[in-house]
Amino acid sequence: MVPIWWISLQHDWSEGLAADEKVWVSAHHLNHKTCHSYLTKRAAVDENFSSNLISSKMVQVTHNPSNTSTKFITPSVQHKQLTDKNMPFSIDITGSGDLGVVTSGKDIVVFESRSGAVRRTLTGHVADVECVKFFPSDLVLLTGGNDMSLKIWSIEDGSCPVTLTGHKRPVSGLAMIDRGKHIVSSSLGGF
Repeated sequence: MVPIWWISLQHDWSEGLAADEKVWVSAHHLNHKTCHSYLTKRAAVDENFSSNLISSKMVQVTHNPSNTSTKFITPSVQHKQLTDKNMPFSIDITGSGDLGVVTSGKDIVVFESRSGAVRRTLTGHVADVECVKFFPSDLVLLTGGNDMSLKIWSIEDGSCPVTLTGHKRPVSGLAMIDRGKHIVSSSLGGF
């Protein structure tokens, strides 16, 4: 089996490079140690990476040891006003692309994806919300958090008719089966 590497780049890389600041870059592989470094406007900081600034909105980054290359394009619209706290923990977009949801701390912010206008903020978890997932209907949201609970929310009115408990550790992942008829959740303690 051919090893598969992937590259990740600091989310605001275009602003960092424009300001001539260092921008972090990492190369990941499931069976190898992750390689971390920095890029600058002029070049990569060490021999593990090389970069080519194609334009102010596009950069190509290569992890030299694996010969893996990825082009990164900056988003045409950014909604920085959605969270006033730390970086978002989790984000999801509806199948139609009309709505998005982002979590930061205990807050769950539902927003219009094109304009960034906040539709509503959902509150109810007693600890940080780690993961969110829209149901296929785009009208219902599933969340999981460090309070070891899952919550099912109505996007239309913001209510939370169902709270599921049972995890012994914080919820770390969510998935839907059969168009949302069944859900699967994982935690640091297992499924």
